Amino acid sequence: MKYLLLLLISLTLFCSMAQEVPEERYQEMPEVRVDKDFALKYQHALNEIKRVYPLALQAKAYLAEFEAEYQTIEKKRKQKKYGKQAHKILKDQFIYDIRDLYINQGIMLMKLVHRETGQTVTDIVSKYRGQIQANLYEGMGKIWEQDLGVEYDPYGDDW
Repeated sequence: MKYLLLLLISLTLFCSMAQEVPEERYQEMPEVRVDKDFALKYQHALNEIKRVYPLALQAKAYLAEFEAEYQTIEKKRKQKKYGKQAHKILKDQFIYDIRDLYINQGIMLMKLVHRETGQTVTDIVSKYRGQIQANLYEGMGKIWEQDLGVEYDPYGDDW
C-alpha cells in the first residue's frame, strides 16, 4: 500500500511537471470613446444638421457664384462695391433663417460652412467686406458666445 501511494504521488508530480503552464496572452486594444448618452446626443446633432445643412449648401452656391464674379473684377473700388452688393443679397436671403436659429445651430452652421467652402466665416467676411467689418462681426459674435473663426474638425469634437 505504501508503494502504491508513493507511486501515485510520484506520477502526479511527474505529470504536473511535464505540463507547461501556458503564458498569459494580452491583446492591445485601442482606446474607444464611450459616451453613455451617445444616442441622445447623436439624435440632437442630427436634428440640428437637418435644420442648417440646406443653409450651408445655399451659402456654398452663393459664394461660388460671387467668387467667380469677384475674380473678373479688376479694380479694387468695384470689388468693394460688389462686396457690398453681395453682402446685401446674402443678408436679404438669409436674415430670417439665421435669426430663427438657436446658438448651437448657429455654431453648427458655421462649422458646415467651413466644411463646404474651406473658409471660416471670418475669412469670408474679411474677403468681401474688409478686415474692419470682420472684426466688428467677430466682436458682436463674442457677445453671444459665438466664434466666427470656428472650423470643422472631423477628428476632434465633430467626429
